[in-house]
Amino acid sequence: MHQKFATFILSTEKLPIGFGLWMATALSIIFIRNSLESLIDYGKFPDITAFDLVHVPVLFLSVLLGVILILHFFSATGVAALSRTCLIGFLVILVPILVDLIPALRGTPTNYNYVFENPGVKFLNFFNPFYSAPDIPISQRLEVAIITILSFIYIVVKTGRLVRAVLGALCIFLLIFAYGALPAFIINAFNGLVYPVLKLFLKGPVGATMDESVIVITQLFSLTGLCAMWYWRYDSHKFRAIVGNLRWERSVHYVLMALLGLRLAVPAVSFQDLFILFKIGAMLTAIFFAFQHAVVVNDLFDVAGDKMTNTRRPLVSAAMERQEYFLIGSIFLALALAFALWVSDACFMVIVFLVALAFIYSAPPLRLKKNLFSSMLILGLEAMLVFVLGQVAFSPPGSVLTINATVALLIFIIICLGESIKDLKDIEGDAATGVVTLPVLLGEKDARNLIGGLVALGYVLTAVFLVPHYAHLALTWFAFLFAGLNFCYIARSGANERGVFLLYFAYGLILFALLK
Repeated sequence: MHQKFATFILSTEKLPIGFGLWMATALSIIFIRNSLESLIDYGKFPDITAFDLVHVPVLFLSVLLGVILILHFFSATGVAALSRTCLIGFLVILVPILVDLIPALRGTPTNYNYVFENPGVKFLNFFNPFYSAPDIPISQRLEVAIITILSFIYIVVKTGRLVRAVLGALCIFLLIFAYGALPAFIINAFNGLVYPVLKLFLKGPVGATMDESVIVITQLFSLTGLCAMWYWRYDSHKFRAIVGNLRWERSVHYVLMALLGLRLAVPAVSFQDLFILFKIGAMLTAIFFAFQHAVVVNDLFDVAGDKMTNTRRPLVSAAMERQEYFLIGSIFLALALAFALWVSDACFMVIVFLVALAFIYSAPPLRLKKNLFSSMLILGLEAMLVFVLGQVAFSPPGSVLTINATVALLIFIIICLGESIKDLKDIEGDAATGVVTLPVLLGEKDARNLIGGLVALGYVLTAVFLVPHYAHLALTWFAFLFAGLNFCYIARSGANERGVFLLYFAYGLILFALLK
């Protein structure tokens, strides 16, 4: 019997499938499960909703990746081979449907729900056949039992160690139960740990209302971490190449724009329900991944120029193939849209707008980055849109959007003035590929002086336009101080955009501190 299991496992590990086929198969199994589950629960096929199209796949993919990584740790098997084997085992999620379908056809529906109450009691009695709980029907317990037993067998076959197999199977049971009881854990963690701390700093009545978005956003953060861990274990060299190419400074720049918009939208944004913090985190994460998708698109069409000036980029350094890098960009896009969807409709549409702008900026046939003025306009518009996103992401549905037009326009002007700082390091590559920038037109020395002056002007403009929101005298002093520092730094030969960003972040923190 042991040999038969070993032979079967080996055959599944060698299945000739890539990521696309793997994902298509996993999603097919998930949607079959969800469709039949809806028939059993409600007597109809699923509606076209975010719950059925996003929530359910996110939940099951998170659990699947978690199981793969636990088995990888306890069996010392490569995650790629394990992923193929676990895909076959993923058919186990159809077990509850097969068990409950006939009773449902006879008029006895079965409900599949999260655990909201008494998670400790239900955990201890999960495999107790005499314990009854409406939210964990016997068919689901059978499903979890089969997964736990198969995990135990897999680890035994791979390692021959019973204690290791018991611990691994226990961890997998804990993982599955944790996802099933996620609402209860979130509520208990908030009431027991978070709320007692926050109420020391917040005035007025506050609370936290559990809804679907909180659950899905938590699962999305979990799925993001699991994807990163899987890829790291799959190929640490490629993982480091991706992390090293994330453009952290510009990511923080866009996050600050959104936070400024959100700060100026308060008190219109209510913090009485503190679970809004989940949505704020999701909004910022959506912005982050939308920008990283834009980075991938830009790199895909900038290989010729990057070979001269950005040799550490993943494609130029040969850290990854073009097709795999495109796949990474697609995952970034999917995460950006998924996070945005569970924030609000406005957030989702602004993120789509930003993705579209980034695409026509970098990709042919338009490739607007090749033209100096269109490049400035696109980057200025993107920064302004991120600020607007912070303003409107949490507006009540159907309300007329209220936007601080003065600050939005100021951000657009400042970014248009200073965006050329990024081009100083790419002079050789831009000139060779026909991209028109100020450094290409003027030469490095004159361009540094002009760009330094434009960036300094941007700082001065903050003191002129932001009077209604800031202590004017203090802001004026800081504006002129940072204007001078930036001009002196940029005009130096060899100065790079990282130093400019550090000054910008320091000024941003001061602005937030002075905000009325």
